[in-house]
Formats: sequence, structure tokens, C-alpha cells
Amino acid sequence: MSLFTEEDKIFEAWKKVLENSHLVTDGIVDEKKWLESSPKILFVLKEANHKGKPHSASLSREWLYDGAGSNTWGNIAMWTHAIRHYKENLQWSDEINLRSLEKARRKHHLQTVAAMNLKKTPGGANTNKVELREFVKKHKGLLRSQVDLYWSQTDIIVCCGVEVGSLFRSLVKDISLQKHVFETADKEMAKKILYYQTGDGKLIIDFYHPQAHISKGFMYNSIRDIVSLFYKLWGIERSGFFNGREKWAK
Repeated sequence: MSLFTEEDKIFEAWKKVLENSHLVTDGIVDEKKWLESSPKILFVLKEANHKGKPHSASLSREWLYDGAGSNTWGNIAMWTHAIRHYKENLQWSDEINLRSLEKARRKHHLQTVAAMNLKKTPGGANTNKVELREFVKKHKGLLRSQVDLYWSQTDIIVCCGVEVGSLFRSLVKDISLQKHVFETADKEMAKKILYYQTGDGKLIIDFYHPQAHISKGFMYNSIRDIVSLFYKLWGIERSGFFNGREKWAK
């Protein structure tokens, strides 16, 4: 049975639970491309910023498949590029930034990832943290079923934004996690970023929200360096990673 079919079953269960609330569907954007990608990446976010609009599609498969918007998803496309090219130690450049603004490039990268919101109903520009925590606590079972659907295939999980990492870890309390601290090399923006190694060799990163008021270059270089360090230290990179990749600047 396909992952899309399994996802649809989970979303049907969500519809029953949420009743008249609007459900924002998410997940794997293109099943074939995600399964063929290396590494397989899951981005975890808080909620769709689409409250009060007639079509809350800001994290739907269809919207992401078509390239989504440039603000949030241009950065996520760039992070995907940084992760997939970590061995080449590509440095942030204006050219990479311009490429991220091209819809065709966003489509190319977004079609190879999975993305899920912790809260399945739309929110606004600023997340209500209490509502978010209560939603996750109340619906842990359904959220965990979606995580379990992806778990065996996923290699890297990027938790995007304040609290997302801790809330995601609350869903997988039974899984062994080893915490590590990455200290950025940028002296002007010295920061510590937490990342975790799972017992089965996955990487979970507590990262920034894509629209955080932080340099795009800093975020691009940081996520690249975390992935590079992780595989360098533990040498658990799966065979077949990063074969046949094209460069962003081509």
C-alpha cells in the first residue's frame, strides 16, 4: 500500500476528530521523488499561517508540489539544497539566494521532501503557544501515527521554530535520543543549536523557523555544517546518499 494511501487514512481520521474545523493536509509532497531522494528529509513546523482565508492550503501537498511561496518555502528549499550538498561544502552566495526565489527551483526541491504541521488547523502570523501545546497533547496519537508512517524511511528531521523540537520529541518519548550541541563558527552570530542522534542513526535538528529574523546565509551554512559534522563524527551515512545530484547554480 502506498504512503499516500496511508496518509489519506490518517487525514480521514483527522476529519472525524476535528469535525467542522478546517484540516490542513500535509506530508509527503511527491511519494516517488521522496522515496528516491537521498537523504530523505522531514520538515516539522507549527501550523499553517492561513487563518481567516477561504482556502487554507499553505501546507497542502498540492500547494507545495507547485512550489509554494518564496518566504517560508524558499528558505526550506535552500536548506534542502544545503543538506543534499553538504559534502561539497557549498558556501552561501547571492546566486543561491536568487535561485531560491525561482519557482522552478523551489518546486524541484520541495517535491523531494515531506513536511508536517504539529497543529492541523490554520493559525495566524503569530502562533498561540498555549493552543499549540494543547493541540499536540490532545492529539498525540494521530500525530504519532503520521510520524510512524515516515519513520523507517526518514534520515533527517528538521524541527522548524521555537518549541517545535521539544513538542516533536514529546511524540517520540519511547525512542532513544542522544543530545548534542553545535556551536556555530560565525563569530558575529555565535549561537548554539541542539541536534539529536536516534538509536537507529537518524538526525533530528532543533532549527530556526524559515522566517526567523536571522541571516539566510547563516541558516544555510549552519544546517549544512550540522549535517556534515553529524556524518563525519558517527560515520553512519547510508549507502547511496547523494548520488546523481545536480548543483543549484546550474
